[in-house]
Amino acid sequence: MMRLLRRIADCTEQTRMNFSDLGIIFGPSMLSTPLVVGPGPPNRDMYKKACDVIQFLIENYQSIFLEVERERINLREGRLQKEKELAQKVRDMIDSEENSAYK
Repeated sequence: MMRLLRRIADCTEQTRMNFSDLGIIFGPSMLSTPLVVGPGPPNRDMYKKACDVIQFLIENYQSIFLEVERERINLREGRLQKEKELAQKVRDMIDSEENSAYK
């Protein structure tokens, strides 16, 4: 979600939505709590904090989330490598059994 919002903010000239605008629109719903949205008058202070947090996450998307994505990619690549190695071992075992059956 933050990646999408960052892309929207990066195209401010076309979207007319900057970081602050996106924080104001998405902050209260993404971080809705009884203190922000609930019965009684809204807590303006919590509403503002929710907007500010989402704005911060959008502005700092790369430094916050890209490291997590890199780690996820590295884990996935490690699993794929292990799967390839296991598949090769199975093929080697099958080849070995086939060769010994013909001897």
